[in-house]
Amino acid sequence: MTALEREFDARAGNLRFLTAFIGGGTPTILEDEAFQRLPALMRRVLPADSAGWAAAARHGVAPPVDGFELSIEANPKTIGLRKLIQLREAGATRLSLGAQTFDPLGLRALGRRHNPHDIERAVAAAGKAGFRRVSLDLIYGWEGQTDASWRGDLDRAADLGAGHLSCYALSVEEGTPLARRVACGQAIMPSESALRRRWEIAGKRLGAAGLKRYEISNYAKPGHETRHHWLCWTGGEYAGLGLAAHSHQSGRRFSNTSDLSRYENILRPGSGGIADFSETLPKEAKARETLVTWLRMAEGVDPAAYRLRTGFDLPALIPDRLLSGGWLEWRRGRLRLADKVFPVADSVLSDLV
Repeated sequence: MTALEREFDARAGNLRFLTAFIGGGTPTILEDEAFQRLPALMRRVLPADSAGWAAAARHGVAPPVDGFELSIEANPKTIGLRKLIQLREAGATRLSLGAQTFDPLGLRALGRRHNPHDIERAVAAAGKAGFRRVSLDLIYGWEGQTDASWRGDLDRAADLGAGHLSCYALSVEEGTPLARRVACGQAIMPSESALRRRWEIAGKRLGAAGLKRYEISNYAKPGHETRHHWLCWTGGEYAGLGLAAHSHQSGRRFSNTSDLSRYENILRPGSGGIADFSETLPKEAKARETLVTWLRMAEGVDPAAYRLRTGFDLPALIPDRLLSGGWLEWRRGRLRLADKVFPVADSVLSDLV
């Protein structure tokens, strides 16, 4: 916490934030003494008003404005009513819980320490603490999962009343124990067709429960969309503070070190700085990158808003073959992925970079 406070003083003192997202791990796992200092730090990011969001909304690059959004990530195992009340009183408006699955088999497969009851208990405690916006992360594609188990996860999440769900396919990361098990045939992962089927199940199941898919992997009731991620998907700027945090400011992307000892020496003489990566993309490359992330949004890209954000005319960056082939389409004045493309969006979006 001390190093984070030093970085905050150095970098964020003069910034005005439209959103704040405290996560990238599980901040609620902090011991009591460190956790007590987190709310005070959170209060310092609160803006005087939401005029910035109102201006963004007028240009079509923001969801409905109903005040500042301050999200906090939490593990169902390490969050309780007392901590939630502290976070809510500090100004947190949205809670994101890493539920992953309600299936005990799946929780073991994913190496999670919590159980299904912990998830239900955390959601109930969030409501008692005054959180009106609660999101659950769910993962599909783990070893041994069935379509029936996935439907059960979706139904239980919807029944809990969560206004937002993020549903991600499990990725096998190189160098992990799972990757080694897959490589030697000890773990059999779902096929591509099974993953696509579960993606489609999520859309139908959650749509029937009142949660609309507004981004490839994200679903929400009206007004519960995540404004922080919305800003990132549409090419906005963000300041990442903390270990391994990523930032995008003034056309430059950079990330802090993931070396804890180096980060703890931040701003001390001889520390050598904490950035592990930095790049500034040419303007057109940045505009194309923004187009790729923006097209993840179900409603698509508004040309006027895109030009305002990037300085480029949208039609000039679109390959004709993607339109003639039916991969991209114009609908109600916006460029969007065709419905058939959403499950395999990455292969199409890579053509735009």
